[in-house]
Amino acid sequence: MIGDVLHPSGVLLRKDVVYAEASVLLEGGDAALQPSLQEVGFPSQSNLIRMERDPYCSGGSKDVELSGPFDCVRDIAIGAWGRCARYVPTQTDQLTGVIPALLVDSAWRVGAMFAIPGSDELYVPVRIGRLTTPVGPSASDCLKSDWEIRTTAPRLENGRVRWDRTEVCNALGGLKLVVEDACASPLR
Repeated sequence: MIGDVLHPSGVLLRKDVVYAEASVLLEGGDAALQPSLQEVGFPSQSNLIRMERDPYCSGGSKDVELSGPFDCVRDIAIGAWGRCARYVPTQTDQLTGVIPALLVDSAWRVGAMFAIPGSDELYVPVRIGRLTTPVGPSASDCLKSDWEIRTTAPRLENGRVRWDRTEVCNALGGLKLVVEDACASPLR
């Protein structure tokens, strides 16, 4: 993604700044869309550490408060094994043939949230190693239903948060999105 940096007065400060880039490799088959985090399903009360509200939308941060369609992550369960949550789409997400951008954003946020026990510091996802999703109409099935987000536990490395895998399943249990090797930086 390339864009220009403009001063509020409209003066061009920098042209063609690279904000994000991706390498795309199209592969056949669905070998990468095999669930591996099934054991990270919503926990029983015996292994539950805590249930949380979305810290990016709860108003508890002075730095960010997402609202409107971004307020779509529910039933966040935090455990030593990982995180689970539900993505609840709004009417504006009902696009056919695509994975909604808010679903990808929600999957990244769930992976990065509550990275440090006892801390309410927020992290902004800045990089993923690999994103796998089906192509075509099958990618949008069950958009009117809730989606389950499962992610491995984040770990702190050199001031950044990293987590290995995030899986997103539709209401029928079909794996529809995998994010691997993700990284987030502190929101400052």
